[in-house]
Amino acid sequence: RRRIIMRAAAISLVLSLLVLLPYAVGLAQTLGMDPARVSDAVDRSAASGPHLSLAALSALNQLATGTGLEHWLAPDQAARIAAEYAPFHFALLALLPVLLIGWRAVFLRWRAFAGLLSIWAFLPCLLLIVEWTPVYVHYFIPSIPALALLIACGADALLRRAARKPTLQYALWLAVGGMLALQVQAWQAALTYVESRHINYPGFTTPLSKLLPLRDALMPAEDVVIVAGGMSWNLHHEVAVWDTLLWDAAACVRTIVADGYAVLPDGAFTAVIAPGAGSGFLTDFYRHNKPEPFPTRRGGEDYFLYRWAAAPAWKGASIQAIEPALFANGARLSGYALEDGAVYLEWRLPAPQVGADFQFSAQVYDAQGRRLDQLDATFWHGRHWCAGDRLLTWGPLAADNDAAALKVALYRLGTGKHAGRIWNLDVLDAQSQPKGQSVDIALDGQES
Repeated sequence: RRRIIMRAAAISLVLSLLVLLPYAVGLAQTLGMDPARVSDAVDRSAASGPHLSLAALSALNQLATGTGLEHWLAPDQAARIAAEYAPFHFALLALLPVLLIGWRAVFLRWRAFAGLLSIWAFLPCLLLIVEWTPVYVHYFIPSIPALALLIACGADALLRRAARKPTLQYALWLAVGGMLALQVQAWQAALTYVESRHINYPGFTTPLSKLLPLRDALMPAEDVVIVAGGMSWNLHHEVAVWDTLLWDAAACVRTIVADGYAVLPDGAFTAVIAPGAGSGFLTDFYRHNKPEPFPTRRGGEDYFLYRWAAAPAWKGASIQAIEPALFANGARLSGYALEDGAVYLEWRLPAPQVGADFQFSAQVYDAQGRRLDQLDATFWHGRHWCAGDRLLTWGPLAADNDAAALKVALYRLGTGKHAGRIWNLDVLDAQSQPKGQSVDIALDGQES
């Protein structure tokens, strides 16, 4: 305690709090939307019961020695990356005994710091040896500086022991330099591999160097539609990438999947067909005869950019207009179609609503009020909405000659402790007062 400089300690505390602030804000926002999120996650983690596991030791070994990187960069191509390493890459495992020597040396020479350094290096691993929650390597990232210090102390202890043996000292310095060279070579080989070869998700996705030319081409655009293989933030990287790269350029960036959804912006826009979007009606809908290709990596698909002066004419089912029906989230149902065993719904969207993830339901009834068929599907995520956009959603729904009415609703699914519950959105009247929880359409086209 006599060595502590109080001003430095206070500054360190303030800086630490600033580092933690974004996490605290994010946690507060998450718990505000779902107060049971943390407790539910703990319950799920504990469902299989605690058990002994080597996963924590394996993760600590990888971070201490710099090995195993290939398993995180490309799980299905790890052997190919490892083949690019130097022949003696396995020698990095010798850093483990050096670390243990350093741990002992710390207790012998710097006892005042030994306890703190031990906690810093090993506490996360000790907490997860009995695995009560799934183990991920990023849990141990804060231990890296402590592990590096222990390895340095081990190398220092070995060099001190060899002080009177110059040949042995030179050999030790050569070994230290060789291990550093092996780590640098492995890092360079891994980066070169992921830069040049396509890797399937959840491996290393498209490098920034491949995305920047497309970002530059998109900078003048005010409205952007990304047709991708996913539209959920936590399931598909296109959502995170383009919202981030274009945050200070485009007024609205939308990500949509090529199955069951189409968005038509109100005015000029730029469409991007992303790798993994697939082929079919919707990707063809956004294409024209002047594509701008942007290559990615060998073995992968390319991005294609299309500039539109106005939204293309809808080429799907003929939409029958109805008096727009306003839901409580601001979305308006403005039309429908029942063709070829499918229902098509036309919507007009409000401004973006981050976290507004709804389901929609379409049900057909006969004249006696018996339900003939029902479609329930995920509505387009609110983070992608833009004011004035026209959205079309569709899915399978059998409506034969007996169909007399179509009922359309929006609802939210409960999560956490509310899992299994459903909350229907109100349909509002002209005074924005609730008038029901569904739009009922007689199949002569009139809303009831």
